[in-house]
Amino acid sequence: MHRRGARQGPGRGSAGGTGAGAGGATVKVEPRGIDAFVRSPPERIAAVLIYGPDAGLVQERLAALARTAGVDPADPFGAVELSGAALRADPARLADEVLALSLGGGRRVVLVRDAGEESVAALSGLLEVVGERPAGLALLAAGDLPARSGLRRLAEGAGRAAALPCYVDDSGGIERLAAEMLRADGVAFDREALGEISARLGGDRALARREIEKLALYVGAGNRVDGDAVKSVLGDVAEASLDDAVFATADGDYPALAAALRRVRSDGTGAVPVLRAAQRQFHRLYAFVSEVESGVSPAQAVERARPPVFFRQRDRIRDQISRWNSNAIANALQKLTEAEFHAKSGTADDWQVCERALFVIAQAARSLRR
Repeated sequence: MHRRGARQGPGRGSAGGTGAGAGGATVKVEPRGIDAFVRSPPERIAAVLIYGPDAGLVQERLAALARTAGVDPADPFGAVELSGAALRADPARLADEVLALSLGGGRRVVLVRDAGEESVAALSGLLEVVGERPAGLALLAAGDLPARSGLRRLAEGAGRAAALPCYVDDSGGIERLAAEMLRADGVAFDREALGEISARLGGDRALARREIEKLALYVGAGNRVDGDAVKSVLGDVAEASLDDAVFATADGDYPALAAALRRVRSDGTGAVPVLRAAQRQFHRLYAFVSEVESGVSPAQAVERARPPVFFRQRDRIRDQISRWNSNAIANALQKLTEAEFHAKSGTADDWQVCERALFVIAQAARSLRR
């Protein structure tokens, strides 16, 4: 750990003035320019806020920006992770972490996966002290933020920060994306094919882009895409898997969880069934862990389970049993129960509540890795 004050780069006010707008003109990222920004953000950018109702796309863009900076977001030692609660308690910590020297060389990346209004002071403090080429990069992920949000306004109005919105595409947007990508790859299509593609992919743009790329490769330049080709390549995409979501949560696998939630959501499954599926999984995991804590091996606990564990899931279940303990599972179940209550209350967006709960539990799973 570095000591506070052991920072790289100019001190307070050296960025050309204090305040969020210091550091030159604001960075306005239009929706059509987001992909290009993610591939190559300006060097002067010290912080990026990624927000919106599509939590999966938020996490995907956060991961892509981390990789652009040379950090593997799936590696627990690859980046510094802070919580919104930690920034509320100590706003100066964000600047300390971003401006600290990177031990592994390259750019230091700080991830805040649950940023909210409590992070405004921390981001403002960072933007006051960064220089022309910040030593590190702060990536803040948030849910759907209204235009009046202090965090969003700060990121949008700062010279050394940017804000990237993540919204779910409608069917027309997916059709336009498919037409654009197929045309660029020299693949012929008609309206019926575009409609079939959109119906199978739902509104998830990031997932749609990857699947359309596979479809174009399958059909080949100079050929025409038809219904059979769409079914062959995209047939499984729209089949949402609750198992994938709950297993990724217990594994602490952010990318897999984000992808599974996009599939579940695009298939029309509600947030409450997802939360209940997660509760069932963690109740079962609690029973396994209780056996192990009483002296049974993980393999024995899985082997004698009734109903039996599906053979393809046995290795993952054993890994989860080895990682989790009964207290941590009890905390996860409490979060899931509270999330279901809030999702059903109508006082908050049910999917935002669901996704936040699952990612918080996944974060706990990562910290429990042995």
